[in-house]
Amino acid sequence: MLNEHKVHHLKYLQAMYENRKRFVPVYFKNDFFPFICSTSRSEDMNARFKENVGPTSSLILFVKEYGRIIANMDEKGNLRDKNKAQKVALLNSAYTFEKQARDFYNTEIFYRFQQLVKAMGRYLADEVDKGKVYVIYKSEEHTKDKIRPRKYLVLVDMAQENYVCICARFQKDGLLCVHILRTLIQLNKYTLPEKYFIDQWRRVEKKQVRNATTFIPAELTGSNCTLRYNLLQNVLLMLPQKDA
Repeated sequence: MLNEHKVHHLKYLQAMYENRKRFVPVYFKNDFFPFICSTSRSEDMNARFKENVGPTSSLILFVKEYGRIIANMDEKGNLRDKNKAQKVALLNSAYTFEKQARDFYNTEIFYRFQQLVKAMGRYLADEVDKGKVYVIYKSEEHTKDKIRPRKYLVLVDMAQENYVCICARFQKDGLLCVHILRTLIQLNKYTLPEKYFIDQWRRVEKKQVRNATTFIPAELTGSNCTLRYNLLQNVLLMLPQKDA
């Protein structure tokens, strides 16, 4: 707009362009802002902080308040899980990753994941590079009212079991997108690596126990000397060797 209409002299438009990374969603889609867009973030989260944090509050107080809010959200989520402990959520498919989600996720997140599983039927997949690149898009039946149907690029690394989508939902929400799930079906893969079930959304009993000081998973410390030895050996081998 600035170049085409030659309006560089308008300070307001110039300032908007210079600060675009602060408010244009595409610039922070790789940041962890779960299930919220820019507008709802400013309305909902600001309302939470304003209860106990003001313009003159210190950074330490802000961090403490942030920790309190997160702990409160986790506590409410755990309470919901306990209240529903007697009920086993029904599966809508025979895909193993839906059962994994039920086993790992807390109740609220599982139902979100289940909606994605239901939505997979609306999407088609085109293979661009076998086992590496796929384009996912809604079928014609589900895009009749769309002016410009969207297509999503999914990159696959079969050896490392890495799946990356251009929509970056996993980075933002910590939950895989429907495009990656549809790609898995195309690849005839129905099980997800455990790395895609982040601790943030797990039920309490499924979370990894970590050392309070080092934040290292307990399974890598303590009495498991063989595992510790192997890890340390690999680290030492990677260090640059000095001449004798």
